[in-house]
Amino acid sequence: MKFYDWVILFKDVDRPIGDLAKDILKADNFPKDGDFESVSHWVLNAGLPRGAYRAFEEAWDYYKVDSL
Repeated sequence: MKFYDWVILFKDVDRPIGDLAKDILKADNFPKDGDFESVSHWVLNAGLPRGAYRAFEEAWDYYKVDSL
């Protein structure tokens, strides 16, 4: 499962991962097939609220564990 498919499952969660998922869903230019580097670059340059990068890093860690 790609990170995009995984993270959007959290769109209704009232936590930073849910906020990140909503931001990703709104974006036309999110790298849906992206690896850590391309998604990281997108998060840093998408003009997201403060704390979004930290939410992304934590989400990516959970994603990797969930993908094992």
